[in-house]
Amino acid sequence: MKRPKPKSSVPDRLAELGRLYRARNRVYGDPFADFGYVLHYMFGGRLVLETPEEFGRFSLFMAHWGKMSRYSASIKRGGHPDSMDDLAVYCMILREYDDEWERRRRKKKR
Repeated sequence: MKRPKPKSSVPDRLAELGRLYRARNRVYGDPFADFGYVLHYMFGGRLVLETPEEFGRFSLFMAHWGKMSRYSASIKRGGHPDSMDDLAVYCMILREYDDEWERRRRKKKR
C-alpha cells in the first residue's frame, strides 16, 4: 500500500493515516503487543543499556524484530520477501557496527 499523499488539512491527513493503519494492521496484526513479553524472557527480565554504543546496538537489534514480526504475520501466505531483504541488510549493518565496536575496544587497550 502506498503512503498517503499529503492533503490540504490535518484532519484529512489523519483520516488517511487511520485508513493506512487499519490496512496494515489487517496484514501484520499487533506484534508490538507481544514484543514486551518476548524481550522480557529473552533478556531474563532485565536489560541495562549504559553507553551510546549499547543503545545503538539495541536499536539495530530491535529493527530485526520488526522485520521478523512482519514475516511471521505472513508465514502462511508465503512470507514477506521485502522484510527478508531488509533483515539481511540489517544483519550486515549490525555486523559492521559490532566490528567497529571491537576495533575501537582493541585500540583503547593499546
